[in-house]
Amino acid sequence: MGSSWRVSDPASSLIGGAKIDLARRVWRTHIHSMLTVDSATELRLLLKRYLDAQTASTRAQDARHRLQPGSTRARVTTANANWANAAEHRDRCAAAVEAHMHTVLTAGITT
Repeated sequence: MGSSWRVSDPASSLIGGAKIDLARRVWRTHIHSMLTVDSATELRLLLKRYLDAQTASTRAQDARHRLQPGSTRARVTTANANWANAAEHRDRCAAAVEAHMHTVLTAGITT
């Protein structure tokens, strides 16, 4: 693990999103004292990946919604598959953030 020092709110350096408020609330509690620089950097990267995946999922959902009535079965199937893949990726990214936060919390409790 890297050296332990306080860093400014890592969520503030991310570009908007629904999970930013949650990240700020978690950061402002007592977790910031348990984070190392390496851990905070990894958390920032995971949150950025989650926000990018959320944006991609929303785009795929909008593309599916924009299909005209009478679209071919191939277009509908492709749009559904794209949306499902994007949603699964988003869920994997969310799980990675939660796993990292769990690791940080349990490491702070045991030390």
